[in-house]
Parts: sequence; C-alpha cells; structure tokens
Amino acid sequence: MPPLDRHPEAKIVRLQLRQNLVLKHLDAAQWRELEPLLEVTDYPKGDRLELQGDRSMEQYFIIMKLMSEVMAHTITLHLLDAPGRVQRFLRKHAGLAGRLPKKELASHLNLSPETLSRLKRYGKI
Repeated sequence: MPPLDRHPEAKIVRLQLRQNLVLKHLDAAQWRELEPLLEVTDYPKGDRLELQGDRSMEQYFIIMKLMSEVMAHTITLHLLDAPGRVQRFLRKHAGLAGRLPKKELASHLNLSPETLSRLKRYGKI
C-alpha cells in the first residue's frame, strides 16, 4: 500500500479528499499532519469492505475519529459561551494549555486574544 504522496493518482485522491464536507475545512498545517497517515490501496470493484484488510479499516477509523473531533469542536463553538469553551479546552487538553501560544488558543476557541486575556484577568477561567 503506497502512501498517498507516492500513489500514481495522488492528485486526484487529494482533490477528492479536499471536497469532503469535513476535510475541506482543514488548513494547510492540518493537511500536512494528516497526509502522512494516509495510504491508498486499490481494490477491484465489488470487493466487500471486510476483505479489504485491517490497514484500510484503521485508516477509515482515523478519518472517522478526525471527523468526529471536528464536529464536536464545531458544536462546542456554537453551544458554549467564551468561558465555557476555555474551560472545556482546559479539561480536555490540560497539558497543551501552558505550551500553546495564547493567540493560537484564542483562535482555536474562536475568541479574540483580548477576550481570552479579559477572561483570565477577571477570573472567569
């Protein structure tokens, strides 16, 4: 199974992946992180999914997990207020909070850096 970058139809596969409803919202850095994980295997038309091998299933579940995380993050952005988003992030990713630049954290949570700073200053997070 060749990695995506060595597949003879890599450009076509990339184009198809970028048209996926969830994957099309990934930025360049996220694509660079995802692409090395992808391998492309060509199967004859009509092969059943269970005959395609464990590796193909692993890739399917990687993509499904990624899509699930993107959906959960999107829902969180819409349902929680600013302090709630920050608290959820701190709960789920406690180890990242201190290492991530505040500007990046604010962007990830769809907040301005100033709002994040205000929340910290007033003890709301």
